Amino acid sequence: MGWKRTETEPTPVYALAEKYMICGLKAVALRQFKAAATVSLDINDFLQATWEVYTSTIDDDRGLRDVVVETLYKNSQWLDKEEVRDVVKGLGALTYDLIIYLRQHGRF
Repeated sequence: MGWKRTETEPTPVYALAEKYMICGLKAVALRQFKAAATVSLDINDFLQATWEVYTSTIDDDRGLRDVVVETLYKNSQWLDKEEVRDVVKGLGALTYDLIIYLRQHGRF
């Protein structure tokens, strides 16, 4: 099972739950997103999900963003791919989050 379009669907649900303050729905969407991030991932689908996460959530909402950063950290070999670099470069907040995560884990 890879990261399919249906597994990126928690992203807009999460954003709407935040907007309308529906905590239970937000928790379910986060749980589904985390589950999708733990299986064998298709990198292109993951990058699409990453873009959706960083363009549909506010900076202070760490839920989905932390899952993205942790997934990239665990799959750091992906940074060798041009398409991953393009997404990281295009999402300044993701670049910042990765640097802070590396620092907190003694890697920087």
